Amino acid sequence: MSNLNKNNEEISIEDLSKEDLIKLYYQMKEKQAATDEALNTANSELEDTKKKLAKQEVENRKLQKKLDKKIAELENKKELIKKLQANTFGRKRETLTEFIDKEIVINEVEAIEDKTDAEAGENVKPYTSSSPRSNKRGRKPGSKNFITDLKPDRVVIRELTIEERTCQSCGSVMKEIGRESCKKIIRHPARYEVVEYITIKYSCNKCKDKFAQALNTDVFPHTPITPSVTADVIHKKFILGSPLYRYSKVLNDEGMPISEQVLSNALLRATELLRPLYDRLRYHLLNNHAQVIHADETPLQLIDIKNQKDTYIFVYTTSFWDKPIFIYDFTGARDRASVKAFLKGYTGYLVTDGYKVYKKDQLEIKGLQRCLVHDRRMFFDVLKGSKNEKQRKESKAYKAIQLLDKILHKEKTFKNKDYTVDEILAARNTPKYDKLVNDFIKHVESNNAAPDSLLEKAVKYTNNLLPELFTYRENGYVDCSNNFVLSQT
Repeated sequence: MSNLNKNNEEISIEDLSKEDLIKLYYQMKEKQAATDEALNTANSELEDTKKKLAKQEVENRKLQKKLDKKIAELENKKELIKKLQANTFGRKRETLTEFIDKEIVINEVEAIEDKTDAEAGENVKPYTSSSPRSNKRGRKPGSKNFITDLKPDRVVIRELTIEERTCQSCGSVMKEIGRESCKKIIRHPARYEVVEYITIKYSCNKCKDKFAQALNTDVFPHTPITPSVTADVIHKKFILGSPLYRYSKVLNDEGMPISEQVLSNALLRATELLRPLYDRLRYHLLNNHAQVIHADETPLQLIDIKNQKDTYIFVYTTSFWDKPIFIYDFTGARDRASVKAFLKGYTGYLVTDGYKVYKKDQLEIKGLQRCLVHDRRMFFDVLKGSKNEKQRKESKAYKAIQLLDKILHKEKTFKNKDYTVDEILAARNTPKYDKLVNDFIKHVESNNAAPDSLLEKAVKYTNNLLPELFTYRENGYVDCSNNFVLSQT
C-alpha cells in the first residue's frame, strides 16, 4: 500500500512513522464519518420524499374524486338530450331476444359485410308503448324543473311595447316588477352537406414524364363517408343502439343513397385508424402505477351464432389508484387463452370474480385476488329462500354475511378516511383485522351444510377460493372486491 507526501511523491506505508500513521488513520476516519453522515442524510431525505409522495397520492385521489363528481354532474345534465335521441333512434324495449336480428349486437358490422342492400329493413316491427298514462296535468307538488342548471346558448326576452304596457285605466306606463324564467330545449335537425373535392393535376410542358398534384389526405378513400359521419354512426349504433340499416334509411330519406354495407365498411376502417390508440391504452393499462388490474366478463348477443352461451366480452380496468382506463376485449370465447393473450407481459395483481379461467400460475402474475363481494352474494342467495326474518337470522349464511360485512366496512373506512397505501397495508395486518378474517374462515370451515343445498354451494365456493380471497392483504393498492370494474362500466 502506498500514499503521497506533500510533494505528491508516492511513498510506501512502511516508510511512514508512527505519528504519520496515526495522523493518516484519523484522517481516514474523518472521511468515513463524513461519508456515513452524507449517506444517512440521503436516506433521511429519501424517506421524507416517500412520505411526501404517499401524501400526494392521497391528494391526487381526492382531486380525482372531485373531478369524477363534476363529470357525473355534467353527464346528468346531458341525460335529457340523450334520452330524446334514444327515443328517436333507439329501441323501446329492453329485451334482446325479439330484436336479435337487428338490434344491439356486437358483430353486426362483420355479419352484414357481405349482405345485399335489399336485405336491409326487413321484418322491422313497429314500436308500441305500453306505459300507462296519467290523466293528471301539471307539475307534481314539490318538484322542480330538472334543467334549471343548464347554461343557455341564447336568451329570448319577451316584453311588451310601450303601447302594450300602458295602463288602460289611467294611461300611465307600467313599470317592471319582476321576471319569470324557464328553459326550453330546441332540437336542430342534423344537416348533411355534400362537398365535391376537385384535385387539379399538373404536368411539365418540357418534361413529358413530370407530373404533380395536391396530396390526398382522405382517411376514407373511395367512399363518400367522412370522419364526421363515421363518428355519428358510432354514436348512434354503440351508444343509442340504432342498427346500421336504420341509419342508412335516414341517409336515404335525405336523398343520399348510402347502404348499410358502406356504413359497415366505414366502421371497419375506423377500427384500423383507432388501433394505435387502443394499443397505447393497453400499454398504459398493463404498465399502470399500482400494478393492479380488475377484470370481468359478460355474455353478448351475436348475429348468426347458434350457441350464444359461449360468446363473451372481457373488460379490463385500472384500479382505484390509477387514471381510469377501460378496455373491452372481444374474442368470442370465455377461455383462459383469451385472458392470457390480453395480459401477456403483465406481472402485477389481478382482481376478479371466482371464474375458473383466472389462474395465477398459468397467467404468470404476482397475485390473484378473488372478489369478496361475489363470495358474499353466494351466501345472500341462501337467505332468499328463508320464510321469515327469524329463519334468516338463524341461518349460518346470515352469520357469514355479518362477518364479511365487518371486513368490507373496514375497507370502506380506509378509503373514506383517505388512508395512504402504507397505512392501508399496516391496518390490514393488525391483530384486530386478523381476528375478523380468522372468524370468517372458522365459521365457513365449521359449516356442515345439507348436501346439494345453496349453503353447501356457498361453502364449497368459499373454500375453493380461500387461498385467493385475502391476497389483498399483501399490497395496499389491491382492492378486496371487484366492485370498481362493475360500478365504472
